[in-house]
Amino acid sequence: MAKAYQNQRSFPIDIRRMAESLGPNETGTNEQKEQSLKERFPVEEAKEMISDPTLLLDQTGVVLAWYLPGVLSHEFQRECGS
Repeated sequence: MAKAYQNQRSFPIDIRRMAESLGPNETGTNEQKEQSLKERFPVEEAKEMISDPTLLLDQTGVVLAWYLPGVLSHEFQRECGS
């Protein structure tokens, strides 16, 4: 986790504003709503592959995801899948 914290990548989105735009209990697929969100919150296509432990953040510093390859053993993953 320390390596991921030292290897941060930011994305030009504000995840809180995006979440507020969804509304409460938004479920299912709504193509019109998705297109509207894409227009309001454009996201650039990824320019690089991430293969090292990485902390992914939005433009305000909110954690979007931790990428931690190898943190869970194959045995543990198999047990979770069964």
